Amino acid sequence: MIDLDGKYTYSNIQFVRMPISEQSIEIMPNPASNVFQIRLNSPNRETFQVEMYDQQGKLMFRKQADILDGDSILEVDTEGVRPGNCFLRFISSQEIVSKRISIVD
Repeated sequence: MIDLDGKYTYSNIQFVRMPISEQSIEIMPNPASNVFQIRLNSPNRETFQVEMYDQQGKLMFRKQADILDGDSILEVDTEGVRPGNCFLRFISSQEIVSKRISIVD
């Protein structure tokens, strides 16, 4: 930044960790029948825990995923999951994001 008197100073560079957001998680196809993919776009390399719950809140599966910076795709097999609406929770060291998916026959 340059002051009015023409002098300038540099500030220190700070590392900023960007959290994931709902917009950085894409589930396709939705609704899903056999397999669906989760596309995560993360600005940082991070380990996520992905959990899937049925409508009654029963844990259907839990999976840990190491996500690289940029786009990562995680494939999920729905074998043994009853048809209906399910909830996915993405848990990182910084936050928890929830998304919904419909499972069909």
